[in-house]
Amino acid sequence: MKTVIYVNPRDCHGLKIPLKTQTKQAKDFCNENKLEFSLPTTENWYGKDLKILESIFKEKDLNIITFSELFFCSNEAYKIISKHKNLFPKNNILIYTTYENKKYNLINIINFIESFMRSYKFRSRFKKIKKKISYF
Repeated sequence: MKTVIYVNPRDCHGLKIPLKTQTKQAKDFCNENKLEFSLPTTENWYGKDLKILESIFKEKDLNIITFSELFFCSNEAYKIISKHKNLFPKNNILIYTTYENKKYNLINIINFIESFMRSYKFRSRFKKIKKKISYF
């Protein structure tokens, strides 16, 4: 199985992890789990599109190593990943997170993203309601 180290230089739900830190975590993770380490694949610095992530998910039989599952918790990433849902289990993609130390297949990561996005919307609505109530 090919291994891809996916690093993201952008701010993500309050996380902005230096690329050097993400790469070091990935290298240590690969050594500990006896996975092949490769040079990191860095997402574009600007814009909202995730062209690098899109190109990664076109591969088959792949280990994706990233710092956090939160890097996939956006509408853009969800669209990219969920396109490949129908290919599972033919498309054997595993996602490892070095910070949370978790392993996901496509179905699991899609479930996590959906759950996170639901709770994120609820928190956002609750903050707005709380702000309106505090005026009285």
